[in-house]
Amino acid sequence: MVFPSGNASGVGPQTPQSYYYPGNTTLQTEVRNWANGDQGGYDTLSPTACAKNVLTVGGIYAIGSWDSNPTVTLATNSSFGPTDDGRIKPEMTNLSNYNSNTNIGTSFASAAVTGGLGLVLEQRHKIRPSWKTNYPVRSSTLRALAVHTAKEVTGNPGPSYKFGYGVFDAVKAVNLMRTDALTNTKPYLKEVCISSKDNIQFQVKAANWGTPIKVTIAWNDPPGTNQTSGAVDETTKRLVNDLDLRIYPPGITNYNASAYNTLKPFILDPDLANRRASYREATATKGDDSVNNLEQIVIEYPVTSGSYTVRVVPKDDIQYGPQWVSIILSGVEVPTEDLEISNISIVDDFNLNIKWNAVVGAIYILQSSDLTGNQSWVNVGNPISANKEIMTTTASRLLTGKNFYRIKRLY
Repeated sequence: MVFPSGNASGVGPQTPQSYYYPGNTTLQTEVRNWANGDQGGYDTLSPTACAKNVLTVGGIYAIGSWDSNPTVTLATNSSFGPTDDGRIKPEMTNLSNYNSNTNIGTSFASAAVTGGLGLVLEQRHKIRPSWKTNYPVRSSTLRALAVHTAKEVTGNPGPSYKFGYGVFDAVKAVNLMRTDALTNTKPYLKEVCISSKDNIQFQVKAANWGTPIKVTIAWNDPPGTNQTSGAVDETTKRLVNDLDLRIYPPGITNYNASAYNTLKPFILDPDLANRRASYREATATKGDDSVNNLEQIVIEYPVTSGSYTVRVVPKDDIQYGPQWVSIILSGVEVPTEDLEISNISIVDDFNLNIKWNAVVGAIYILQSSDLTGNQSWVNVGNPISANKEIMTTTASRLLTGKNFYRIKRLY
């Protein structure tokens, strides 16, 4: 769902006021200045705009042509975060008026983003019509794609609480989807399923030195702790499955998520204790994100010798799993596909392991056939979501009349 951030910035009494909770006739003793949210206009999101798994869109004024290096200005009444637990909302902004004299609001902005993502789907279905029914795109993929391809507007790398990750760019989003769908190796869009004690790992090479490598991940997180009825600014963390995105430079094989040379995602300081504008408007830094279900890493000047290792690792056991993760990439080489069984080994009297080279984000199935190998193949087990470049599955040595195995790619 694409949802407007709200138009509450600047709304409310201009002086400190006592207040009532909705449906409650008891006057609250705490006095608050509700005008324009916290200091600097922060914390004015509508409740539904705070939902983890929606794409929240704020509003900007008309900017003219991007070719003229325009100044992007947030609409006066456009609501923005952080959320009460410190998450980045909105994730992006878009035009909220159609001329400089008319201010329509974030509903207008979010509707345009919805239409743009419709064009993304149209392009995907045109190139790969079978995917529409058999492998519909995940909502977390569209959310990550929109964020990944957004135009930066603050002059600083990374997100901000006012603009999110930038201004929606429908053309760039459509082009990245089209380019990925035209290849067989999923170089730019990956959807991967992992369970507890598992992780995602694959290597990428920089397309060239002058093009940044950008990696964005998003996932639909299970419902978190309910809001306490009547609570104000409740900081309880809503994230359930905390996944960590890390990129390791070429040559690194000791995957220490906290090491100084490990590339980490953008983070912002929500300053939940004091809610100071100076902290919330500071440029994004890089570190461990434990509140958002969307993370992004940018390598501005990647080296072209060797491969970077991308890893997505759960901090703890996956709750309500398994968990699907959407991964969007740009600035990387398109790899070649090398689908082959690389090893078969006997585990015990009953089982053997089959190992094959895989495309991360692809879906495979183990199949068996009889002694004649007459192409009458039968699926064995469930489809397998490839989360690593070398995958292993177990097959039975006692499958009556079935003496041939193969791995078939489905998606």
